[in-house]
Amino acid sequence: MQEGEIREGVVKNITDYGAFVDLGGIDGLLHVTDMSWKRVSHPSQVLNVGDTVRVQIVKINPDTQRISLGMKQLQGRSVGRRGAEIPVNGKFTGRVTPTSRLRRLRGA
Repeated sequence: MQEGEIREGVVKNITDYGAFVDLGGIDGLLHVTDMSWKRVSHPSQVLNVGDTVRVQIVKINPDTQRISLGMKQLQGRSVGRRGAEIPVNGKFTGRVTPTSRLRRLRGA
């Protein structure tokens, strides 16, 4: 087993911060931030216990004996498609305006 390897595993447990995936006798953690490029509030939005998932081994820490897994690493990133429409070194004009949250923080 090595970093970058793609494996299939079974979701054994879901927590608030991720899911533990059995990779055939060894469990790895699939953190909620590595499930999708989109925002996921809770892992149960994406996974259920017993699901078979395809994951990439993101990191193996031999000191702590932990394996970090990722699903989003196997998905195309939507920003990449949009980025293909924008020319490299392109120049654009626009107006920068604060978001409503920033206006509230400033008291405007």
